[in-house]
Amino acid sequence: MKKAAFALMLALCLVGIIGGFLTSIVYMMRSSDAYQIAMETISAEPRVMDAIGNDLKPGFWTNGSVKIETGGTGEAKLSIPVYGNKGSGTVTAHAVRFGGRWDMRLLVVIVDGVKAPLVLINADNQHIPGAPAQTALRPAPANEEQLAATLRATRAAAERGDAAAQFNLGVMYEEGRAISQDNVEAVAWYRKAADQGYGPAQINLGMMYGTGQGVEKDDVQAAAWYRKAADQGNAPAQSNLGVMYRDGRGVAQDDAQAVAWLRKAADQGDDLAKGNLRQMLEQGRGSAKQPQ
Repeated sequence: MKKAAFALMLALCLVGIIGGFLTSIVYMMRSSDAYQIAMETISAEPRVMDAIGNDLKPGFWTNGSVKIETGGTGEAKLSIPVYGNKGSGTVTAHAVRFGGRWDMRLLVVIVDGVKAPLVLINADNQHIPGAPAQTALRPAPANEEQLAATLRATRAAAERGDAAAQFNLGVMYEEGRAISQDNVEAVAWYRKAADQGYGPAQINLGMMYGTGQGVEKDDVQAAAWYRKAADQGNAPAQSNLGVMYRDGRGVAQDDAQAVAWLRKAADQGDDLAKGNLRQMLEQGRGSAKQPQ
C-alpha cells in the first residue's frame, strides 16, 4: 500500500515537473520578438480579420522553437493557434535573426475549414500545399491601396484597445508609413500600448523620451519605461537600461547594476549589450549582482 502511494506521489511530481517545464518553454516562445512580430503582422492583415475576426487572439499552447546563438544569429519556427469571433486557425511562422534583428521569411495562416491557406510572407518562394500559385511567390511591395487598407485595419484595432495594433500604429506614425510622419501621435499610441504592459511599446516609448522625439526629453521617464520592458525579458530594453545605469542617466550611477542588466541582454544574444558588457569588464567596472 505504501509502495503504491509512493509511486502515485512520484508520478504526480513528475507530471508537475514536466508540465511546469513545458509551460516555461511556451512562455519563452510567446515572449520572443519573433512571436511578437508574427502576431503583430497577422493582426494587421485584413484577410486574416475577414476569416478569423477582428478580435483575433492567440491560444496558449504555441509549438516550435526559438534559438539564438552567441553571435546574435538565430532561428524561430513557430506554430501558433489563433481564434476570433469568426473562426479559428493556426499560424505557421519561420524567422531568422541577423545582427540582432528578426527577418520573417514565412508567415502563413491556415484557417480551420478553409482549404486555401492565407500566405502573408513567403520570402524564399517555398511551395505551400493548397496555396494559389501566385501566392507562393515572394510578395510584391505593398502599393498605396494595400498600405491604406493596412492603416485602416490597424487603426480600427487600435481604437478598440488592441495593444499590438496600438504599437503598430505608433510605428506607422513614427516612420511615416502610409500616413504623415508625426512623433507626437507616435508617442500617444505607444503610451496607450505601453500602459497595457506591451513590452515593444514600452521600449519605444522609452526611446522617444530618451531622444526627446514627440515628447520633452526626460531620462528618468526613459529609464522607467526601459525597466518595465526589461522586467518582461526584452533584451534591447535590458541593454538600454544597463547603459543608463552605466552612465547615470535617469537613474543613480551603478556599475554593478549596469553589468547585471547588460549581462541579461547579452545572454539573449544582444550584440550591443555584449560589446558594452565586455568593455565594462575589461575596465574592471561592475561585479556579480542581481538587478534590483
